[in-house]
Amino acid sequence: MSFAAASSTMDPLEMEELHPRPAASAARAVRSSHYAASNKCQTGCSLLKLYMEAYPAISAFICFATLLMFTLILVEISPSHRDRRHKLSHDYSAIDAHYNFRAAKMDHWCLFGGDDDCKCDDFTDPVSRTEMKGWAQAHEANKVLAYESRFKDLDVVFLGDEVTEVWNGRLMNLPVTLNPNGPMIKEYFEKTFTKKGGGQYEGLALGISGDSTSNLLWRMQHGELPSGLTSKVWWLLIGTNDLARGECSEEATVLAILRTAEEVSYQHPDDIVVIQGILPRSNRPDGSLSERSSVHSLFRRTHTEEYTRKAARNEFLLWPSIVRINRELALFCEKHKHFIYFDAANLFLGSMGNDHYKQQTQEIIPGLMRDFVHPTEQGMEVMGNAIAEELNRIIYEADEANDIETKPESR
Repeated sequence: MSFAAASSTMDPLEMEELHPRPAASAARAVRSSHYAASNKCQTGCSLLKLYMEAYPAISAFICFATLLMFTLILVEISPSHRDRRHKLSHDYSAIDAHYNFRAAKMDHWCLFGGDDDCKCDDFTDPVSRTEMKGWAQAHEANKVLAYESRFKDLDVVFLGDEVTEVWNGRLMNLPVTLNPNGPMIKEYFEKTFTKKGGGQYEGLALGISGDSTSNLLWRMQHGELPSGLTSKVWWLLIGTNDLARGECSEEATVLAILRTAEEVSYQHPDDIVVIQGILPRSNRPDGSLSERSSVHSLFRRTHTEEYTRKAARNEFLLWPSIVRINRELALFCEKHKHFIYFDAANLFLGSMGNDHYKQQTQEIIPGLMRDFVHPTEQGMEVMGNAIAEELNRIIYEADEANDIETKPESR
């Protein structure tokens, strides 16, 4: 019998066995691969079981080490509690100008949480820094300047910390010769903010390096705001040392700045009080203002708690906290008469790039802030030009709207 004749008499199922369909072949191939993989898995499990039975102690150690490794990885990739950034829990923008600050109830005084793990000065109890070398002398020098300026027709009085003190060409009352940029900054101030030097405005600068809001309050209450000292505008720049040196929380820093502004407004209720936002600062070597990753080395856990705490604080970027504080200050000024918010932060910021690409992250311009904290001579001049324009708007145009500078301009 021929093959064709034989095949014609076969059962259809027998024909399918001889000539399988493509789909059926593929299905069998998949089943075969699954079966092979299952056999390999079973073989591996059997070998592992035999090994564990033969070497129970080593097997237990390997299992424990593996579990510990995964636990450490999970702990390290989660943000540390000291890196957690707290939110402002209350809206202080609507408080009265003569608010009872002793009644303020804050969630925490310290930047990293709690009330005791920081050196934040209590702004409701002003303190001096007479224990610091040169501070008392700087305070006495300011008192002399303030006393000699009584009954003068002042346009602006600057109150603050080192950025304000350097307008006089000194820091912590050091002689001008010991401050390389002091003479040039002082010369610019006199040409811009004193009529004797050829400026349009008559100004006075009362600042001391390193001061917090509590220190400034003490100074104002002890001779730096004498009777007879008047001005059209009182310019307040303070708060950066509360954050950096005292590690005060954003909430405590906002209230401290407002308490200082309230002190000025209380003594001079009809004058303009300008609250300047805290200037940018960075602890990154490149002046970057971007957050770092929260993933750290596994070996970091072997250090002491004190070392870990210091490392976390050194890595903590203050710029996001500064942004929140400045935003709250701006809202306060919008809601209160005779208070003006002025922000010069953007004058000191820039981004790397060219005609084809510009990075999204901002950095502090080294030429304007060499140490990424204190303005250079050029930085002071850029900021001074913006302040002069703002004074012109306030004094001669009677404009009390908030002002946020957007780009540096040098004249």
